[in-house]
Amino acid sequence: MVSKRWLNRLVVLVGVVLLQSGCQRTTRLEPLWVGQLTPAERSRESIELVRQFVEQTNAAAEPVIPGHRLQVIHAQVDASLDTFSGQTSRLSAVNRVAMIFGGDTAMQAEKIRIGDTTEPILLLTAAGSSGPVPPLNRFHLGIAPIERGRMIALDLRDRLKPNRALLLRDANPHHQPIWDTLERGLLDSSIAWEVLPSDAPTTTRMARMQAVPEQSLVVIVGDTSMLTKLREEFPKEKRGNLSVFFVGEDAESASWRSQFRDFPVTLFCLSAVPVTPTTTVATQLLEAVNKQAIRSISPQDWLHLESLKIWTDLVHQKKSSQYGVLREQLLKAEALEGVTGKLRFGKNQQVFRAGFVIELRSDGDQSRATIDPPPLPPAPSSPAQK
Repeated sequence: MVSKRWLNRLVVLVGVVLLQSGCQRTTRLEPLWVGQLTPAERSRESIELVRQFVEQTNAAAEPVIPGHRLQVIHAQVDASLDTFSGQTSRLSAVNRVAMIFGGDTAMQAEKIRIGDTTEPILLLTAAGSSGPVPPLNRFHLGIAPIERGRMIALDLRDRLKPNRALLLRDANPHHQPIWDTLERGLLDSSIAWEVLPSDAPTTTRMARMQAVPEQSLVVIVGDTSMLTKLREEFPKEKRGNLSVFFVGEDAESASWRSQFRDFPVTLFCLSAVPVTPTTTVATQLLEAVNKQAIRSISPQDWLHLESLKIWTDLVHQKKSSQYGVLREQLLKAEALEGVTGKLRFGKNQQVFRAGFVIELRSDGDQSRATIDPPPLPPAPSSPAQK
């Protein structure tokens, strides 16, 4: 027969077990899912950077929002633009994520949209907005083409100060705002400049470049095919005082930089990301990914992570992942803490941020200038479709 003392002990023991299991149930965190459009060509680096951020976020004393932990679904995309629209639809309609981030170029960003019948969610892209009004739920973290042109004009006038500039204007419609604002920025400068179509005959292009060989010349290029031609036309022994400034949105691409780093001229590009971001969160993440034998992170991957960080910070601040609450806060915030520094959005959902002039070098890229011109007035708002 069991004594009364043992029965009391058993009751206490069962109570403790039930209490512990009850606590475990109440502290179990449900996943808060977001989706990344992960580029196939750099999926390992991109996934690892995001994974480290998610781990650090979930290890914090407070959850992102009460009762939830951050989780990311990586949806792989490739050079086909259809993969961006397809994966965006799947993440929103099937996986029911709270936010989607990714996309590096304007053409990719245009495919990152959800249907009219789908509940709106925030879409954050690393591309700059090439149009006046994107869909109401899509925010652009890259440098807008119109700002890119202004920044490059400022760098030419204030730092490089060449005698001459030759603008090899390409036909990419997403680059037209770059060329337009660049030309306006050079109008009242002391730089002698002219525009030449990038498809002009080689003999014409070479004649323009060699017209005054003793003077410094900057050639402005917008597409990679022209860079390839210039590299073939200008061997190292003939480069003279030639510099090349690449203005295309591929400037943040790691593959582009590795392809042209050995160009036998002084090669510059404009980037939304410095050579090495120095914010606290960037430094911590670099240490973490380096332990995984990843030695470099592309500027585009930093911008992807910046999208996730900004959204996560706002979710934590507002204790909500609701679309309307976060969209309003993105537009109201005066200074969002990004991975690469402070930034803010205009009414047209395009970010205002500093630009970094990078010199590509075989012995290591160098940041040459930081440009933060006065922001342009936001484009007039008008009704937009999701």
